[in-house]
Amino acid sequence: MQNKSIYNDNVFKLLGLNLVLVIIGYASVNVGGETVFNILKNIRLAVLIFSIVFVLNSNGFRIKRLRNNRKIFVFLIFVALLTLLSPLPGESFFKALTFIFPFTYIIFSINYLLKYGALKLLISFSVMILIAYILVPISFLLFGGDLSGSNVYGEMEGQAFVSNQFGWGSALVILSAFTVLKYIRLKKIYKVLVFLAVLLSIYILIVSANRSGMLSVGLGVVALLLKDRSLVFYKKIMVVLPLILITLYVANKENSAIDFLMEKNEMQLETGQEGRYIAAVTMIEKFNEEPIRWFTGVGMFNYEFLKKSNSILKGYHNSYFEILFGAGILLFSLFLYFMFLYPFKVFWQRTVHYSLLFFPLTIIPFFESDLTAGQFLFFPWFSYILILNAKELSFATPLALRSSGN
Repeated sequence: MQNKSIYNDNVFKLLGLNLVLVIIGYASVNVGGETVFNILKNIRLAVLIFSIVFVLNSNGFRIKRLRNNRKIFVFLIFVALLTLLSPLPGESFFKALTFIFPFTYIIFSINYLLKYGALKLLISFSVMILIAYILVPISFLLFGGDLSGSNVYGEMEGQAFVSNQFGWGSALVILSAFTVLKYIRLKKIYKVLVFLAVLLSIYILIVSANRSGMLSVGLGVVALLLKDRSLVFYKKIMVVLPLILITLYVANKENSAIDFLMEKNEMQLETGQEGRYIAAVTMIEKFNEEPIRWFTGVGMFNYEFLKKSNSILKGYHNSYFEILFGAGILLFSLFLYFMFLYPFKVFWQRTVHYSLLFFPLTIIPFFESDLTAGQFLFFPWFSYILILNAKELSFATPLALRSSGN
């Protein structure tokens, strides 16, 4: 297996540990109850604090391998300052810190790990994602998931994960597996296990009725087919065929997740009763009544205006809306630049051959808030995007590494 020095690095291990503890924390709520969850929450906090101290000792305070680092720190500073203008400044400021400190930890960690090379780190990160999030589809089997079923939306709420989390986790497994199978030298038995994990994850993704996960995988496969010229035609068929066959298998069953999604989409289009849309309209109306809010926001994680309205949701359930309405349009534009626009350019022109995780790690946060360290995709989302902000991947410098196997 390549990149052993990265896997043996304690900074890399701690980043992975923080990620895994979040996943286990989600499962513990349903499996072990609030007492177990609170114990794990305290453990997770202790590990995060230790990780911050450890990486600062390893990296120091200098950020020399990342582009846009000044923009990122300006963004974080003003996020904190603008909370003082919110209707609940103390509460908003404290909640903002739960975003700022973990994000800062990831900045220093990724800057340190980039010493191994951005492309090698991307591939090693895919291994981390595969190993961590395979826990999600495996738990489906461990807690009585029915492999003959056709729709688990809302039916697995009492088990380790809810249906959306099954979809998100499965999408990450599927797309990270492409990288692992392509770039990591595995024994035949491990390749077979990864392939079986992908088949299981495709099935769980479909029956979970999770639209963001399905969209992410669909776009990832399209990118693979269009951009990866190293794959011969029959291998591309092998990529697409399981997706098509499993989707058809589920769709042909009675009351399938596909039927459910078609009905749900039609209903939401006809009635406009989509929680995120209603929340956005509510906040836009409020901002138009007080135009200064477009520049100051209402403070991070402040939902007072939604709670007083007739919104279906009492939160945005959208990471991008959290920034737009929490910090204002100027900081949102800055966030969008270093968290989506610039990374997408790098991904599409430089790294699409190495990793397809850009799609789930930018699309899924549009449907869920992932801005604090305890959220399902916080660590993979921010870590992956910061890797794409590496100076090594800058268009001003040649791409240093053409093959991770070298």
